[in-house]
Amino acid sequence: MKHFILQCEVGKENQILPYCDAIILGVNEKVLEELMLCFHRFEVHFEGLSVGVAFLGKDPEMQIGLIRHCIQRGSKVLLVGAEAAHYQQLSQHFDQIHLISNRIHGLNLPMTAHCLGFQRHLVSSEDIHILEQRSMDSASLGLLTEDLNAMEPILRSAAAVHVDASVCKASFAADCSASEPSGLSPEELIQLVRFASHSPNISFIGFDTTAKVNTTTARSAMMDLYATAIWYFVEGLQQGPLLAESATEITFVNLQDYDEILEFAHDPSTRRWWVRVQQEEAKSYLPCTRTDHEEAVKGSITHRLHRYLFEN
Repeated sequence: MKHFILQCEVGKENQILPYCDAIILGVNEKVLEELMLCFHRFEVHFEGLSVGVAFLGKDPEMQIGLIRHCIQRGSKVLLVGAEAAHYQQLSQHFDQIHLISNRIHGLNLPMTAHCLGFQRHLVSSEDIHILEQRSMDSASLGLLTEDLNAMEPILRSAAAVHVDASVCKASFAADCSASEPSGLSPEELIQLVRFASHSPNISFIGFDTTAKVNTTTARSAMMDLYATAIWYFVEGLQQGPLLAESATEITFVNLQDYDEILEFAHDPSTRRWWVRVQQEEAKSYLPCTRTDHEEAVKGSITHRLHRYLFEN
């Protein structure tokens, strides 16, 4: 069996050596070792894509410096043990973050937090109100499971994603003390991570281990979940980003009660959609869904498109 993870080291000038397309960084050596043990079960499907792993050490300032170093040279950073303190220092690299968790997090971060999968009975009404005012992408667990594919265009433009195993049912994340009886299945969480892997903007994905508890089982359920999600994220990276430039079908829709004309782009090979206001051609396309296009043809506009195109 081949191993597709390259062991990297920290150089004398606090740099990760060598360069990798994607690099798994750990803030806790034992937890990182648990994660890597899970990868020994996986097959190599990533020819032409380099993936590395490195332990960051315990010094917080050194951790941030090494993470920045990797992002600046173009590596996709996968941080095992990501915490709010890391995001506080990384706002220069991304101004928005999508947090997948069963609770609302990130309202105090120096970037816009979009929360996916939060359970309303676990969070205060005040936090929900603040989130609704600030975020156009957030979705509770109920909305998420109602139509998981509606999250695809949202994560297709993500720059940073945070994954908390608590979003999965406790039966699937036995060593996550924050998990609840209700939640996503592992397949649903992995699908969300896979969506983000095709974003042309993605540079960082963090995995939360703050709620990890020690167990007597041979294999950590949380690390098994994260390792599988990372494998599919890397597979998505190998396949490449989904870009509006690949679209071959362009349609224009004149909305009722609006002066603007919407320009939709569709790539039939990937079945992906994008949209922008025709008069604002200098602006980039916004990822959207087929439903967004169908509603526009009927003369209406979905709530998300309205907020992004006419309110933002």
